[in-house]
Amino acid sequence: MLQSVFAGEGYTSSEYAMKAYTEQKLASEGTTLVAEDSTGILGTVLLLRPSDTLSQVARDDEMEFRLLAVAPQSRGRRVGAHLVQACIDRASAPTMRTHRLVICTQPSMHAAQRLYKQLGFVRVPCRDFTISPADGSPAQDRIVYTYSYQAAIPDRDR
Repeated sequence: MLQSVFAGEGYTSSEYAMKAYTEQKLASEGTTLVAEDSTGILGTVLLLRPSDTLSQVARDDEMEFRLLAVAPQSRGRRVGAHLVQACIDRASAPTMRTHRLVICTQPSMHAAQRLYKQLGFVRVPCRDFTISPADGSPAQDRIVYTYSYQAAIPDRDR
């Protein structure tokens, strides 16, 4: 599903998606959360620690989620919101010992950005960055949002 959503909607190349978004590769990274019903998989997301190789922006006291994808036929059913809330719930567990959940997204992913804002994430422009792919394809901007779940701890990014 990740391949069809990210490559099919123009967020990455088909070649990259076929190589990077395989079940075998992602199985060794973080925790994959899956939303499904009797019709099949509705959506997925990958929850990562800063030490996971697919982590892009998480610092030592943070967790990160990536690759949030909702099947086109499942959109509008709050599947993405439930998956992100599941990430918040897991990341904020006292045993995780982290203070924030972070996500980076492409500037063109407007629906995702609306969802993050609705769920309480805050844009942190000082953490935005640009990816320069090794294959020579054009550079890609990323914008960063954080969700602080321990209000007593100062958020050093604001």
